[in-house]
Amino acid sequence: MRNIIFLIAIIAGAITAVAAKKNVATDHATARKAQYIFYQASAQRQQGRYDSFFDLIEYAHRLDSTNTSIGFYYGVALMIMNDAGSASQQRALELMRRHVDAVPADYEEANYYYRACTQLDRWDEAKRIARRQTALFPERDDVLQRLAVCYAREQKFDSVLAIYNDLERRMGVNQSITAIKASTHEAMGDSLGALDEWRAFRSHAPLDAGANTWLASAFLDREMSDSAFYYAHRAVELNPNDGFANFTLAGCYMSVGDTANYEKTIVRTLTECDVELEMKTQILRNYAMTRISQGDSTGVAIPVFRRIIDMHPSETDFRSLFLSYLMYLKRDGEALEQADLCLELEPDNTEMWKTAIAILYRNHDFDRLRDYFSRAIAANSNNDEMLEYVAGAQMSIKDYQASLATYDLLWNLASNDEQRSNIIGGKADVYLAMGDTIGAINTYEQSLEVFPGNVGVMNNYAYCLANMGRNLDRALELIARAVTATPDNYNFLDTYAWVYYKRGDYTLALLYIEDAIKHVDDPNCEVIEHYGDILEANGRHADALVQWQRALDTFDEGIDRPEVAERLAVKLATTASPATPSSK
Repeated sequence: MRNIIFLIAIIAGAITAVAAKKNVATDHATARKAQYIFYQASAQRQQGRYDSFFDLIEYAHRLDSTNTSIGFYYGVALMIMNDAGSASQQRALELMRRHVDAVPADYEEANYYYRACTQLDRWDEAKRIARRQTALFPERDDVLQRLAVCYAREQKFDSVLAIYNDLERRMGVNQSITAIKASTHEAMGDSLGALDEWRAFRSHAPLDAGANTWLASAFLDREMSDSAFYYAHRAVELNPNDGFANFTLAGCYMSVGDTANYEKTIVRTLTECDVELEMKTQILRNYAMTRISQGDSTGVAIPVFRRIIDMHPSETDFRSLFLSYLMYLKRDGEALEQADLCLELEPDNTEMWKTAIAILYRNHDFDRLRDYFSRAIAANSNNDEMLEYVAGAQMSIKDYQASLATYDLLWNLASNDEQRSNIIGGKADVYLAMGDTIGAINTYEQSLEVFPGNVGVMNNYAYCLANMGRNLDRALELIARAVTATPDNYNFLDTYAWVYYKRGDYTLALLYIEDAIKHVDDPNCEVIEHYGDILEANGRHADALVQWQRALDTFDEGIDRPEVAERLAVKLATTASPATPSSK
């Protein structure tokens, strides 16, 4: 089914008022038929029949290719239906340009064409349209702003400032324009100019708490604490319940290391001031991260979280933040309680189900975990992402038959060969975990028959063969294809290294494992273990010891399998012996 639902917003209101500008004479009857079909296309769109809309507008354009308005909307459809840079998208731009040049007064169409040009990095063309619209519609502020975007792209910052000075004269001094002017000065390297913009903004409303707060924030960003304190205090004096003013004042206290007053002010901001929910969520997240960065291990923020949740018992965002904070404190029982309350409010919250399952897995509470699996499946029976996660988690606790049953449920939801291949590949992983290597190999092959381009299955299959030490040529072929398709995937690069290691080509193994490590900030312990094994094989024993210890230090019992830690401990204890091969 053609996916052109995106056209709703673009064409709404405009498609029914087509100006039939002609470039070349067309048979009158044919032109009328094209116009009629175009109106039928509009009717199909209004009824949500987007496939029919596309077919009709395409037909209308074939009947009368001289009608630039019909051509424009056909171009819009081509634009979204095809990949960036394709010949069809180039044709789409040509159709749209033809119309906006033929009928430059069509404001909405020119506006859409401008946006299409910016999205495809056709900035010269975007500027041409913006400049022409500025001449045609000098009274429209949004046209000037589009031209300013083009100048900013070219780093013509003086021109950007000139436009916003003009807009400020029209609209008056306001925070949005001041913010853009200040950021433009910053882009020019003129920090004092940016500060002057905020000073001027405050001078127009010296008794406005918001104006004082913005100036305080500007001083705070520049580490000018005394001035920041002065204007932040002034803002709070003007409006004691202003959440932004109090939050900025809290930031001032934090900037000078006054944690007691920071704590007092931030709590007041969250619990007593006028703060919209979205901003309150951001402030609470900032507060929790501050407590964590300061090494809070006693739960100082817990009373604050409880007060806010009491104020907003149905807001799951606050409970989710509280849950994360409790998990940091390793108070998993309380964290799970918050997860349960969130799931009562939002039973289809996939991420919350994953979090609850992760908590139980970390605590090896497998009996309760099985209950959560059942509940998660019941609440998300049509959610393939949730079912796939549960199937993998069931396999991780060796509940293999349950995992296979969940993959069977997933099969009923599959709508294409790639999804079916993923499901079959997941079953192959289960067979491998069960020790049924023949069943795993046959099932991996079946998965790739269904969808030969499944790079995830290629990776897992190649790793399986490498660990078994069999058919290493096939393993190398598979992982080479996966890495070629996705060269920056560190898991794939790790498997590539491991296949070479198992083939005895330790030089190439070292090359690829080091490439894998470079592609991720926090590699998991098994990848680091592989690095140690490969270093050992290359005769770099001391370096291998460092990596094995690093792997053990990064071991997470909530994520990694226990046998990995056992294997690493053996390697570190028997340093004179060759590396024991690891397995995923």
